Amino acid sequence: MLILPLVLLNDGATPVVVADLRVRLTQPMNGFWPDWAARRMGSRWQKASLLSLRLRGTHEVLPDSLTTPRLPAVFAVPGRKTESLILEFGLKDPVVVPGNGTYRAYIEGRLLQQRGFSRRAWKSIVTFDLQVDGIDADGQYIAISNDPDWKP
Repeated sequence: MLILPLVLLNDGATPVVVADLRVRLTQPMNGFWPDWAARRMGSRWQKASLLSLRLRGTHEVLPDSLTTPRLPAVFAVPGRKTESLILEFGLKDPVVVPGNGTYRAYIEGRLLQQRGFSRRAWKSIVTFDLQVDGIDADGQYIAISNDPDWKP
């Protein structure tokens, strides 16, 4: 599970409807997915240069262990406005779980904003480097800096 805050800005005059969101992660910048991941995915592994995490829900505030997310639903960003969200992404088939390292993350959306919309078309929203560290916190939420020089 990956929980990210996101602010969407619609700088146009007409509303933009967001039908779906996903996060895609490249292989870690230190080189490779873990060996065990390649073994579990078998022949699919050669095609898996990106790991896709689908939107599982949204939260009003940063979640704790007892918070149940709202189910993902279509939402609109009014013209010349912003929409602030806390999004929960997860793996549909958790064969591979990202390990420690720095990943290139791509947040993409299916946006209903113009004629000729294709339900299969994903539009890039933002790209950034995501620092992932495995921390065991016994069910407690811990905020982690995305600064690559930060040391826990």
